[in-house]
Amino acid sequence: MENIITETLYPIELHNIEKLHIINPSLNNDIAIVFDNFLRDGIMFNLIESIFKYAPGVKIYIADQSIYHPNTMILYNKLILKGHEVIFCGLDCGISVARNNAIKQVNEKYIFMCDCDNLFTRFTDLNILKNILEKNCNIGLVSLYEKEHNQINHYEINLERTGDLLIYNYISEHADCRNKEFFLCDYTMNMGLAKKELFDSVKYDEQMKLTEHLDFFMSIKYNTEWKVACATSVNIDNQDIILDNSSYNLFRARNKLFWKLYKTKWNLTKINNYDLETTQVTKPSIPKEYKTDSLDSTSTYMCIKFINSHSINFYLIDKCCLNFIKHKPLESTKLCIATDTLTNKNIIENYAKYLKLDIEVKIGNLKTKIVEINNTKIFVPCPVIQYLEKTFKQTWKELQNG
Repeated sequence: MENIITETLYPIELHNIEKLHIINPSLNNDIAIVFDNFLRDGIMFNLIESIFKYAPGVKIYIADQSIYHPNTMILYNKLILKGHEVIFCGLDCGISVARNNAIKQVNEKYIFMCDCDNLFTRFTDLNILKNILEKNCNIGLVSLYEKEHNQINHYEINLERTGDLLIYNYISEHADCRNKEFFLCDYTMNMGLAKKELFDSVKYDEQMKLTEHLDFFMSIKYNTEWKVACATSVNIDNQDIILDNSSYNLFRARNKLFWKLYKTKWNLTKINNYDLETTQVTKPSIPKEYKTDSLDSTSTYMCIKFINSHSINFYLIDKCCLNFIKHKPLESTKLCIATDTLTNKNIIENYAKYLKLDIEVKIGNLKTKIVEINNTKIFVPCPVIQYLEKTFKQTWKELQNG
């Protein structure tokens, strides 16, 4: 695998490095920011720039598992000279190894972990998270909301194990607990502020180059006394950048292997009634209110009807299909489709380009059910149907009529 990629996927422009105002870590600061970088140097640069703007004085620890592009090395040298740290972990060591290596180097009392495709904004207030940890001795990690495509992703879950089944109990977007400063949960987005001492009790499993997220939160819940919380007034952005590179995607497409490791480790066969052996776990989200930047409904339905007319197997992914079901007319900021072959993927992408429609097409296969909206057949994955029925306490038939 190491020989497949010989250069970074998204390099940093040298003139951007020259313009970057690097801020020294404050001696009085007790928070560290930790993230890894794997071949997404330019995306990482955007994150770093946002940190210096919205969290000046916080020390950055970068765990690098990339190929070392000359421009990136210039940036790293500048950061190191200013007092930040870069830990060189080796190409494709995996996010677990990278994060563990960085955490070992941290001397600060609190560690904020995020991904390199996040962006700090004026709503990313680390002091609010820190105050929650200081006031609650039993909480080891406090997470925050993630904003993507101009809407908040709610992904706060309580976990329940029954034999070899793991059940996701989603905390409703409108639950009473969301009116408080924070609420407890078992599983959140893969970023948050943690007490350094949490990592005396739990570490990222270095077998898992991917899919480390759920394993880490399960380890907190079942192997420690620490609690996890989610703050309600803090959020961080996700960069709206789609990286389409076949070589890079080979690295990202190994989830199935690591889900098998996870399955064996925790003695599980199913999550929410679908099989860990045959499918990657999806992350369905709760429908949002109408957005002014929604896709053009006419073009969207034209695209779906075109797919129908060519008898192409497809289904809608996550938030996208929820918008189809719960909103009439369609209100979605992005159309995400999965189909079963590379040929079909290319056909859909080319037609979407003709319609000037923002669309993401992946290759996958899940059991689906059909819902007909505006005389258009929409294929919805069964795990999403199960989630909808549980969240809204309605049957599939009632949901379609609601």
